[in-house]
Amino acid sequence: MSWQSPASAARQASLGWIAVPSGEGFYLLAGILSATLMSCIVSHLLYLRAPRAASSPMAS
Repeated sequence: MSWQSPASAARQASLGWIAVPSGEGFYLLAGILSATLMSCIVSHLLYLRAPRAASSPMAS
């Protein structure tokens, strides 16, 4: 006796086709993604700079 049901296997979704907007929608998406990426980079650089500045010998 098997623990699997005798039903056929479920079909899986394919990610082969992903719609990318064109025109104004594309520029809006690109702008939002660019702003998010820049914000992430700047915040990480500032976050990493603070501990380095605090641990330097000149920070007395």
